[in-house]
Amino acid sequence: MNSSELVSAPRGLLKIFIIDMASKYPVSGIEISENISSITNEIWTPSPGSIYYILKELVTSKKISNIYTPDKGIKKYITTDKGLEDLSLFKKYKKDILIKQAAFLELIYHMIKDDESREFLDQYISQLQKKK
Repeated sequence: MNSSELVSAPRGLLKIFIIDMASKYPVSGIEISENISSITNEIWTPSPGSIYYILKELVTSKKISNIYTPDKGIKKYITTDKGLEDLSLFKKYKKDILIKQAAFLELIYHMIKDDESREFLDQYISQLQKKK
């Protein structure tokens, strides 16, 4: 078992990230994967199955729509007004979401209980509180 099998990304994070990314410019599934990998310093790269499943779900729910690029026939996605509404709601509650994630980190620390993890967590929470 590796670390990625022990803990996964928060539920819904990949969906809202895809909506956000597709709100800036048309994106393909591979671009989404590469961007996440880059942002997370290659700590997390969602599987193609996860990405394409969510893309299909977001198209079905009309939160994104697909377009085809004429040059390579690559399917790309853009955010719809319905998706922008979800993104706006997510951003409205950003502090609450971050505080909830910090609480989950506290639970993890409770199981680990070492000084290095405590210091890291305290620094993270301190930075979070400064942004309030």
